[in-house]
Amino acid sequence: MAEAAIFRAIREYREAINRSELAMLRDLARQWVPSYHYLKKQVDALTALIQAKRDAGESIAVSYLYSLERYQTMMEQTRRTIDKYNRAALGRISGAEADAVKIGNANAKKLINIAEPDDPLWTRINQREGRIISGMLSDTSPLRRLLDKSWGETSRKLDEVLTVGLSTGQGSAWIAQQMMEAVTIPEKRALLIARTEVNRAYRAANLETMRESRAVRGYRRMCYPPTACFACLMMDGEYYDKTEDFSDHPNGKCSAVPVTRHFDPINEPGWERGQDWFEKQDPETQRKIMGPGRYDLWKNEGVNLRDMVYIKPNPLWGGSPTMKTLAELRENMDSRVFFRKGVPVEPSEITYEQALNRDLRIAAIVEKYHINLRGSGKPISVVFDDTIRADYGLTNPEKPDEIRIGNMAFASEEELARTIAHELVHSRELLKTGQTDETRSYQSDWKLHEYIVGLR
Repeated sequence: MAEAAIFRAIREYREAINRSELAMLRDLARQWVPSYHYLKKQVDALTALIQAKRDAGESIAVSYLYSLERYQTMMEQTRRTIDKYNRAALGRISGAEADAVKIGNANAKKLINIAEPDDPLWTRINQREGRIISGMLSDTSPLRRLLDKSWGETSRKLDEVLTVGLSTGQGSAWIAQQMMEAVTIPEKRALLIARTEVNRAYRAANLETMRESRAVRGYRRMCYPPTACFACLMMDGEYYDKTEDFSDHPNGKCSAVPVTRHFDPINEPGWERGQDWFEKQDPETQRKIMGPGRYDLWKNEGVNLRDMVYIKPNPLWGGSPTMKTLAELRENMDSRVFFRKGVPVEPSEITYEQALNRDLRIAAIVEKYHINLRGSGKPISVVFDDTIRADYGLTNPEKPDEIRIGNMAFASEEELARTIAHELVHSRELLKTGQTDETRSYQSDWKLHEYIVGLR
């Protein structure tokens, strides 16, 4: 299948921003080299002093070390070196941000042109690019504030290393090694912040351009499944109004794809939604991506995949896709009578419409018990079949995505719910491997029984 033009454009511009980011990271690493060697001399001088006093039979208290001129000189020189490096890093990151704004602007224009090639109803934002950049580099921007924290973290780590090293009798070689680990904090922090800021600038310009277009109504989140986190996979393809900010990880790689009056990228060939991609993976891969605890809740307790993630707000960076903790998931499940030991589930009233139409009754039970009717990335249907007289339910291996429910299953609400859960295991296994047996199906419907009668 040929790659759709809009996806090709996204890939090409993402490659361009990656090249710009890589060049910036290399420059930041080169800028750190002389700082590293200078700080190493300071550390070596201090640890040589420690070793000399130990060789002379002196016991060195941490408080005594802090009073030494050599220690105070080292800390002051380290602070100045970090400050100098941060100023240089700020300039380089600012330049990369400016490049990212231009790339994000150009990318959005091209995407809009692909979606609406004959619609001129949007304006350029070239004059606004400077405002975006200056906003990001103001004194209150996350970039400047985060870079300024490097010295505080480094000094605390140096003090910690010296305290532990001297109090536990570590050798001077160990102390020197740990101190050098501490003084690399500014570089590591700058590299992380740099990647974050470049991606943030790209997304900001991209979205700002879309907002300027009267043809654009909103946008969809698009991730790259093989490298995306579980939260982004579950949110892939979701639609947002263009007035909404694009929430992503600080150094995330998701893209905003415009939706216009006549174009929706979700309908283009080549877009496989993240959740569909995830459900096609083998169990080992799924566990690795989502974690064994969440996998268990999904497979054995029927927790919906999308319900496991949310946008976590952050006053500094904005929102970011995040997985709910197991504790949060179980707390949510409590409100749905999961894990309510000793509290049985009360059966629902059968409405007049449900009495006349058993498919409506099935749909109500599926909704009440949050039964996830999907398997191997495909929807699974559950229908009433009046011809089934001697069985509760059936799943035909030749049509595994359809569960048929017989008359016997309607003896009670519990019987109907358990029948659906039982047949759902058959359906999923047939869709995945073409084979199934009764063992796991009975385990599934028995767990549902325990939950309904209040044992879970």
